[in-house]
Amino acid sequence: MSCVASSHFPIFAPKRSKRFNSMSVLLAALADENRLAIVRALSMGARTLAELCSLTGQTQFLAMRCLRVLHDDGVVISWSTQSGRLHQLSHPSMRKVADIVAAMEQDTQSDLNTACEVE
Repeated sequence: MSCVASSHFPIFAPKRSKRFNSMSVLLAALADENRLAIVRALSMGARTLAELCSLTGQTQFLAMRCLRVLHDDGVVISWSTQSGRLHQLSHPSMRKVADIVAAMEQDTQSDLNTACEVE
């Protein structure tokens, strides 16, 4: 893992690229509902693991696994502080992408519910 200097704390760059390297990698990272929930929680700002678990209802183990994938795919960056490790989205536009994916997911679920009612 490479370390990118910051004014206060080091930020660890993702393994695969400094930014998401392709749309397919980005969409694959957001395809899992647990990872998408973490991205949506991070769209409100930097969070600790405990805060993410509280917001998403995930266990620490699951949230850590999701953060690892999101970090490796360039969606999330992390850094250590005196009070713990913080995680945030790698780019402000990630919030818009997560909102679009979530909206598409809701539309799909709505279409499925409508189809079931018709039958």
